[in-house]
Amino acid sequence: MEGNPTRELVSEMRGHLENILKDAELAAVLLALLRGKYNNVPRLPKSVHKLEDMGLATIEKIPYYNAKPGSGNTRRKRRR
Repeated sequence: MEGNPTRELVSEMRGHLENILKDAELAAVLLALLRGKYNNVPRLPKSVHKLEDMGLATIEKIPYYNAKPGSGNTRRKRRR
């Protein structure tokens, strides 16, 4: 699902998930998880936590790094 699925496939998958879960919102969020939408995000919707409680999702908290361009005039000194 992470590639470029057709609209028909996405629609069919969502319909099947809605029938299984009996909840359109949870089906949409689970489909988004399958497509990789919630990778490396700062916050997750409550419905993702609900899916985790149901055993349909796993949440991993990973620390993030922030990098920015340097000023160019600071260099590390080499030890001799």
